[in-house]
Amino acid sequence: MKQGFANQTETFRNPYRESRERARKSQEVAAEALHISTRTLSNYESTTRPTDETVMSMAELYEDPYLEYEHLRMSPIGKKILPAIDRGGVSRAVICYQAGINIMRSHEPDMIQVAYDDRIDNQELPVWRKIQRGALMCAGSLFSLALQPIEKVASVAAPTTLREKRIHR
Repeated sequence: MKQGFANQTETFRNPYRESRERARKSQEVAAEALHISTRTLSNYESTTRPTDETVMSMAELYEDPYLEYEHLRMSPIGKKILPAIDRGGVSRAVICYQAGINIMRSHEPDMIQVAYDDRIDNQELPVWRKIQRGALMCAGSLFSLALQPIEKVASVAAPTTLREKRIHR
């Protein structure tokens, strides 16, 4: 059964449309490349959930690996288990990952204490929630790093050290 978007809040942005727009493709051009009608694409961008196979084709056409992830996040299970990811770029993803690691490190003794008996009781729950936030921050940042689009640039000798990068700029 296809899932619609009609009952979403006004702030909801359709990832299929956003991805197409970021790729600077019209609905007509995208629909033709996807071998679907413009009306079908319009429905995907407003009310109808496309199939996984269609989303894979869209992500390839739009050169947007985030689209597949967002499609999964919109499923009932995805909403429950997949963290939101930031499209802010590599540096932001690395910083968020390090922040998550720092949270995890600060609670390392607590993690060991909780894990010792292989269960989480009510007393341990508050600290465990903090550990989970750190873990989700790390997971979301790792997904963001893994899904970073590769920029197509002219072949230029890239700086190899941070110092060279600063000088190169």
